[in-house]
Amino acid sequence: MKQSKAAKDWDLVIIGSGSAAFAAAIEAKSYGAQVLMIEEKKIGGTCVNVGCIPSKALLSVSNFFSKLNKNSFDEITITKGSLNSHQLKGNKDKIVKALKEKKYLNVAQAYGFEILQGTASFKNSETLSVNGKELVAQNYLIATGATAVVPSIKGIDTVKYLTYETALELEDIPESIAIIGGNAIGLEFAQHFANLGSKVYLIEALNRIAPFEEPEISQALTSNLNLRSVEVITNARILEIKKSLKDAIKVITIVNGKEREVIASKLLIATGRRPNTERLNLFNTAVKVGSKNEVVSDEFQRTTQQNIWAAGDVTGSFQYVYVAAAQGRVAANNAITGSFETLEYKAVPRVIFTSPPIGSVGLTEEKAKQMGFDPVAKILNFADVARAVVNRDDVGFIKMVAERQTGQILGLHIFGNSAEEILQAGVYIIQSGFTIEQLASSWSVYLSYSEALKLVAQSFEKDVSMMSCCAG
Repeated sequence: MKQSKAAKDWDLVIIGSGSAAFAAAIEAKSYGAQVLMIEEKKIGGTCVNVGCIPSKALLSVSNFFSKLNKNSFDEITITKGSLNSHQLKGNKDKIVKALKEKKYLNVAQAYGFEILQGTASFKNSETLSVNGKELVAQNYLIATGATAVVPSIKGIDTVKYLTYETALELEDIPESIAIIGGNAIGLEFAQHFANLGSKVYLIEALNRIAPFEEPEISQALTSNLNLRSVEVITNARILEIKKSLKDAIKVITIVNGKEREVIASKLLIATGRRPNTERLNLFNTAVKVGSKNEVVSDEFQRTTQQNIWAAGDVTGSFQYVYVAAAQGRVAANNAITGSFETLEYKAVPRVIFTSPPIGSVGLTEEKAKQMGFDPVAKILNFADVARAVVNRDDVGFIKMVAERQTGQILGLHIFGNSAEEILQAGVYIIQSGFTIEQLASSWSVYLSYSEALKLVAQSFEKDVSMMSCCAG
């Protein structure tokens, strides 16, 4: 690493090196700003090291392995495969290393901003201490991300549990695994381990998994996981965690008023993430920290301290890498130029990479009601989408939520193959304020999964199961 420049030279000092940090640095450098980035641990933050990239690298392989061992084409012989679990981790590590170098280290070098390895903390609102040395900058950006939160459960400290970070490092496939938490992280790991043949117990405190998605999606996902050696346990209140025989772990729960014991060889805690602010000594500044450890910031990404900004997971907002990057760019623009740029969040997409995946954008039917809309909704089964039928992969559906009077489309929710790809068109639909009529009369590619968007719009007025191919 280079030696730090004189303190007065920095226009923007960024604490963290993830997607928010890099987007901010690139934006600030475009205005000729002098930028310093400080990283305590691994350059690249969550996404490339312990988040999106490594988890999807593992899922890609395990999904492929699962498909090889589940032939949908009964009349065609396909040889089943075997898998070397050590190579699985090696493949993941290789991808992470390559992307970290290409998308982070090389980018920093190309744009000419310095990365200083060290722990940063505020001495006061104007001064930052890094590795025992002080520096002063015109503006600071907090982009320190978030890490796994482990709930307080009796006995949890007596067992060796996994988080999403340590689970990525497993080289051996567990015979069984109990996963506490039925939202995105827990669901994706449940899918991954089930693909590899593990018996999975998915334990959720609420009354359904994927609790923030449409209830129809939660129900369909539960049924699908049950067919894949995943036992879904909802309405579960965990009483205690204990060691069991042969290094197994026992999870004692109350489910619908009855005590239940789950014994598994591994335990994964997937109960969410907590913003990283503890080591920053923000009490030495006027920066407000919320009840969940998040840095409080306004719509311009400015904190309650005028020269300190925040972006990404540390703010407690949408924990998506693309939102973090957008917030980082806006924060840098506003800090360096004095602008008042904001972001619009109504069309932020979200995906859970189960198999089939879940993709959602806009409002759920229940949320639309809460916001005062008069919603109407239709569901189109993938069995009515020709591409899905041809591929022998017609599990799933798409649900469209619209405003009854105007026909404006408020939300699109997909459970099915290619949901994450179809969803991109859904973003444009929500962002541009499309109506049912506009979408129903638009052009659509045949044979494609995305044709489901047009078909579900047509289903508000027609029985699409009684339409011939390409009749729309």
